[in-house]
Order: sequence, then C-alpha cells, then structure tokens
Amino acid sequence: MLSMRNALWIILLALVAFACGESTRPERTDEPKDLREMPDPGADEVDDDAKRMLLSMSAKLAGFERFAFIANATQEEILATGMKLQVHSTVHYEVERPGKFRAEFKGADDDRLLVYDGSSVTLIDRAKKFYATQKAPQTIDATIDMLARELEFTLPLSDLLFGDAAKVLLENAREGSYVGVEQVNGAKAHHLFFSQEGLDWQIWIADGSNLPVRLVLTYVNFEGAPQYTADFTDWGIASEFPADHFSRPDPAGFDLIEFYKPEGEG
Repeated sequence: MLSMRNALWIILLALVAFACGESTRPERTDEPKDLREMPDPGADEVDDDAKRMLLSMSAKLAGFERFAFIANATQEEILATGMKLQVHSTVHYEVERPGKFRAEFKGADDDRLLVYDGSSVTLIDRAKKFYATQKAPQTIDATIDMLARELEFTLPLSDLLFGDAAKVLLENAREGSYVGVEQVNGAKAHHLFFSQEGLDWQIWIADGSNLPVRLVLTYVNFEGAPQYTADFTDWGIASEFPADHFSRPDPAGFDLIEFYKPEGEG
C-alpha cells in the first residue's frame, strides 16, 4: 500500500501491548458478509468493533521488540485497453525497535534491499548495481516519515512498522465497519472495512493471534479502481538478530549514487 495517509500508497502498513491471546470479538453467525447489506455508518464514523480490532492488532505488534514478516503482494495495473494486469512481488521486513529494520523487495524486475541502522538508511539495487545512503533520524517512525516527506520514497506496507499502527491507519479514515469472521488461508480472521478520500481499504486480522493476514487497497479515484492485495505470512518473533544484521552495507563493485530529492529539498 502506499501509506494510508497518502492515497498513492501502492508501496502500506508497526506497532502497542494488548493481550496476545483471544480476539476481542467472538464470531457471530448472523454477521452480514455483503457490504450492501450493512448500515451506512456515515461520514467520519468508525464503529467501535472495527476500531477495537485495529487497536488490538496495533497493540500486539507494538509489544514485539524484534519481529519479522513476509508480504506476498499483487498490484493491478490498468492497461490502455482497460484490461487489468496483475503484477506480483514480495517484501520481507525484519524489525528491531526502536531504530533498526531491513526491507527486502523482490519482483519481476525488482531486487532491492533497504537497511536502516539507527543513523542512516541505505538502499541497494542489486539488479542495477548501485546503492544510495542517506542520514536518518534515530527512530523508525521518524525515518519512515523522512523518506516519504523529503525523498518521496514510500515503503510498501510501512504503516505496520510504526509504534502506533492504528493511529496511522485511522488518521484519515472517514468510515469504518466490522464485516464479520471469514476464512483466510484456512484460518478464521476478522474482516474490517474502511474508507477515506480516494482510497477504500480492507484488512483481515487473525482470530486469536491478532496479527494481520490480508490487506486490500482500492484506489477509487483511478480509472478502473485498481487494487493492491497483500497476504502476510511467516510472522516471527525474534529473540535477537545477528550482531551485524542491520549494519550499514557497502556493496563492493556497486556505484554509489545520491537519493533522488524533489526540487526544493536540500
């Protein structure tokens, strides 16, 4: 997802200390599954059940000092003919709070690694054999903001790396509803629906673990309303990472370039 705070979020979603056991809402057999059957919550209204589930997920993630996950993503691209082309990619995050993470991006023509060590962020493009390094703030939250604001570089699913993911996700939400309990990849998950300017988004949160298992973004202002779908797998809680895991890389034989800075940025 592009950040949910930015309707161009093709690149979303970190994390506060709720219980990691039971879900906050039991399954209801009478839960409507068709959004057309659901009452319209009205503008600027998120129902309590949707908010509670999102807060529970955010709290669970924020309680992890070190964690990792993989997102298998599909982005729809609208061709000139109007047909939709599905482009697949993966992103693998490894996070150590409060100020370190690695993000590895893989796709048809994408093979990049981004490493943040608490004082600098380095992006390596293995396919094109170049890398760029930029001084960065001391926290994950501030670094993600800096990348987006100063370099116009939005990390995929980066809202999930924030210390309070729910606050970031709900920042621009005008409507939000709890849809019901559904099966996602063979397990029960709570389905939530939200809407904001230019973007509708849905998230499925695993019953019991309170971890996100699927995210769908719909860019309603774009012709054809393309969607971005991410399935989350391989959630892991690490006791520790190798000592040099987040060290600033200096790949031999790669060209050092500068990060692109929009006009007007120093």
